[in-house]
Amino acid sequence: MRAFHVLMVVAMATVNVLAQLLECTPRNGLPNVYAKLKAGSEVRIAYLGGSITEAEPGWRSMSLDWFRKEFPSAKVVEINAAISGTGSEFGAMRLRDDVLVKRPDLVFVEFRVNGGGGFARQSVEGIIRKIWSDNARTDICFVYTLNESLCATLRAGKQSDFGQVAEEICGRYGSPSVDFAPEVLAQVDSGKLSFKPEFAPDGTHPGTRGHGIYRDVLARALTGKIFPASGKADPHALPPFDARNVWMATEMVPASTVLKDADWQPVDAATDTVYRSVFRRTNNMLRGGMWTDRAGASFTVRWTGTVLGISTIPTSETEPLVCEVAVDGGKPIPFEFRHGKNPWGFLSHFRYLPELSAGDHVAVFTVKRIPAGQRFILGQFLVAGRFHGPDEARAKDAVIFAGAHQDDIISSLGTMILMKNTFDLHVIDFTDGAFNDKNEGLKIRRAEEKAVCDALGAKIHEVGESDGDAYASREAVARIVKILEEVKPRAIVTHWPLELHDDHMMTTAAILKAVRIVNAPCEVYFHEYAYDSKGFAATYLVDISRVAAEKERLIRLYESQNKGDGMCREEMLNSKRRALNLWPPKFSGYAEAFCPFVGRAQGPCIFTEIPKDPDPGTFPAWGR
Repeated sequence: MRAFHVLMVVAMATVNVLAQLLECTPRNGLPNVYAKLKAGSEVRIAYLGGSITEAEPGWRSMSLDWFRKEFPSAKVVEINAAISGTGSEFGAMRLRDDVLVKRPDLVFVEFRVNGGGGFARQSVEGIIRKIWSDNARTDICFVYTLNESLCATLRAGKQSDFGQVAEEICGRYGSPSVDFAPEVLAQVDSGKLSFKPEFAPDGTHPGTRGHGIYRDVLARALTGKIFPASGKADPHALPPFDARNVWMATEMVPASTVLKDADWQPVDAATDTVYRSVFRRTNNMLRGGMWTDRAGASFTVRWTGTVLGISTIPTSETEPLVCEVAVDGGKPIPFEFRHGKNPWGFLSHFRYLPELSAGDHVAVFTVKRIPAGQRFILGQFLVAGRFHGPDEARAKDAVIFAGAHQDDIISSLGTMILMKNTFDLHVIDFTDGAFNDKNEGLKIRRAEEKAVCDALGAKIHEVGESDGDAYASREAVARIVKILEEVKPRAIVTHWPLELHDDHMMTTAAILKAVRIVNAPCEVYFHEYAYDSKGFAATYLVDISRVAAEKERLIRLYESQNKGDGMCREEMLNSKRRALNLWPPKFSGYAEAFCPFVGRAQGPCIFTEIPKDPDPGTFPAWGR
């Protein structure tokens, strides 16, 4: 009881800290960009945010000038990825196209005013993980702007809802943050300036003086706290996932990819008066488009993931346009689109379907009503997951589990059971498993492996190295290359490189060399193998509690290795130990642990596509 009380006190204290308003929280600083600035190298600074960051002149351009004056020998290059009216959810969707392909060294993230579109936690953590998965040496700094509607909360010294989420995630990842509100409100409360019109004439967008305050606060935070807190320049380590359904895999799919029938026409971006009404915002959100004026027009989108959205421009100010969406054969959900009156023109925006369990989904859109003289304009489909097109029947992605011996998949068996209906499973056996018995022993080991793989629906591939005397030879690597070229795997799971068993280390070396030779996009993960995986740090914990009994049954099929049921007991105890690291901890549950090969950029994640437990309180694939 006392331990529980202590945990509760710690949790409450953590929440209170996250709710506080601090001008700067340096955390781990910006070690990599600071080193490059001091060395006089080229430094590419990206600004990912909304209209406050987009403003010109504004804190973005002012801070760039500050960097150039403070570090005159460095070549500071700007990456402007700010788009008016957008939040962190669209930031996560467009991150690769707008930021990562331009190779940033530092990314400023600004979304407190616009929020996360209902997906703050998934998108904020997704932004950080995608940046570091692309380049672990890219530094990230969150900055918090403010508007009039946030003043009461911020003046009370409390963070906004979005700010609390972002601060919690930044705390886990060690990314620094800078809050402009304390200084702005201090000047307003002391009478040095009015919030309107001196700071922000419209209550949100600062004037030149306001942006100057933002710049000064950032400079003070960088020189006073963040740079001094920056240690050695090193790759950032990815901790386990915090949120369910983190937006690691996202896509923006042009509407023209789906809307190919005669009901739809392409938008002429050069002449369309609605599209050009607020052109920069519209073009950044829609990036082209298709339109229809026919009620009854219908189309289908298929994807694997959790969320589907659209970017559009409502044009009717009175009677709304109505579109119904039926997801996975369910009852159609009506969506109304109406143009709100404003002084700027037709404003594009986003609409998202409710979040779904990770998996394969089909959405059928039907335009039910279009007011006379109006059009339904679609720009992009926004996918948290992987897009599969309107009529594409999704083939199962292949996942290979590679082990040195015929029983080495036991540490992944629960995960494989959960995956067997979603993925095309394959098993690579690197050695013959015979050890000193190349006749009867070899037959027994192969038969046991076949029985387990038959239960999983997995295909076995043999490399043929000698058990106990395996090497990552040219010949062995060539055989694995042939397997990879045949299977074309989405992902490979193999041993942790620092395992105690020589055969395990040789297996991993050969797998990684073959992956490099094939040079195809592939997720690569290591699994924790009992107590042999020295220094292993789990990034993904898969909750296998609901298939634990089946895992035990399959382990016992390895009868020749499971003497006195010892192998089964040891593995299930390890699975039980790992479950204590789930969140919330499962004291009577089971889990398996994995981590990515940091040397390869990780895109879509196989673990987040494992079908969820029908019990909404359990999460099969996420980490702590």
